[in-house]
Amino acid sequence: MVKLLYYTFRTDRDIKRQRELFPRHLHDFYEIYLFLNGDVKYVIEDKSFEMRPSRLLLIKPYTYHFPLFMGGSEYYERISMHFAAEGDEGFVERLFGRLEMIDLDKYPDLLSIFSLFIKYSPSLGEEQAFSYAQACLTQFLLTIDSVAGEVKAENVGNIPIIIKRAIEFINNNIEKRITLNALSEKLYVNKGYLSKLFMRHFKMPVGTYIRNKQLLLADALIKNGTPPTDVYLKCGFSDYSSFFRAYVKMFGYLPSKAKKLR
Repeated sequence: MVKLLYYTFRTDRDIKRQRELFPRHLHDFYEIYLFLNGDVKYVIEDKSFEMRPSRLLLIKPYTYHFPLFMGGSEYYERISMHFAAEGDEGFVERLFGRLEMIDLDKYPDLLSIFSLFIKYSPSLGEEQAFSYAQACLTQFLLTIDSVAGEVKAENVGNIPIIIKRAIEFINNNIEKRITLNALSEKLYVNKGYLSKLFMRHFKMPVGTYIRNKQLLLADALIKNGTPPTDVYLKCGFSDYSSFFRAYVKMFGYLPSKAKKLR
C-alpha cells in the first residue's frame, strides 16, 4: 500500500499544532520525503540534513526522524510517500541502505514523477489512484537506482557523540533486554546524564525509545509468521504478559491479529 502525504504549514502561528503534526516518531514502513519550502533541518536518528527545495530523503523503517524548525521562514512545505516493500524487500532494503539523500534538481526525471502524480491523482477514483501510485513508486525507485549515485549523510554537528554511540548499541542489540543502567555502563557515562541527553534530543526517555523499537520489530516478526509466544524473547521482553500489554497499548490490537493486518 502506498500513501502520499502533502503538508503546507505556517510555522509561526501554532507551535502546539506544529508538534502534533510533526512529532519525533518512527514507523515500520519506508518513507520518501521531498522537501519543498521552509527553514528546516531534518534529523534521522544520529544524522541531520540541511533542507533546501527539491532535496529528498530516503527514510528506513524503525528509525526515529523529525524536522527541526529553525525560524527563518514563515511556511513549511513537503511531500512524503509511505509504503511497505512487500515482494521487493531485498531491492528496497539495499537501495535505502545505500542512499540517504538526493538533490532532485539534478535529476528532473525524478521530480517529474512526483509532479505528475500530484497533478493527476486527485481526478482519479480510489482504485485507479492506488494503481497509479504503485506504478509511480516503482518507476521512482527504479529511476533512483539507475541515475543517482550514493550520497553520504551530513553528520549533525550538535548531536553528542554519546547519543550516536547509544543509538548504534541499541540498534545492534535490539533483541536483548537493554536497561538504562546497562547502557550507561556500556558507554561509560553517568545514567542521569545519558537520560538528559536522550530527553533533549528525542523528547522521550531512553526506555521508551528502546521499547518502541522493540515493539515495532515484534510486530514485523509476527506479520511475517513468527508466533507471538516466540516473538517476545526475540525483542527484549522477559515474559509474555508484559509484552502482550505493551503491544496492545502501542498498536491497539492483539498480537494474534497482527498477521491478518499485513
